[in-house]
Amino acid sequence: MKLPLSATSLAMLAISCASPHKSVIAPAPAPAPTVVSDNPISEIAQREILRRQERLHQIDTAALEANRALSENDLEGAVSGFREASR
Repeated sequence: MKLPLSATSLAMLAISCASPHKSVIAPAPAPAPTVVSDNPISEIAQREILRRQERLHQIDTAALEANRALSENDLEGAVSGFREASR
């Protein structure tokens, strides 16, 4: 069974937390919204795709912040960051 991208990202971050090295990866910039007018997909579907892409970016950013907090032994910050990423 293939996991959704957000679950895969969270799993990779959890594995990186368990690794002996402490590195913080900068989040990738949010993808630029692109709406193609001659695309057969409806405008509503395109907005939904953009909304989901933005949410994935927010999840990745929250998980990276949680990982950073964990690497600094800020357990409360890590827990709140991972909760934010998983909501």
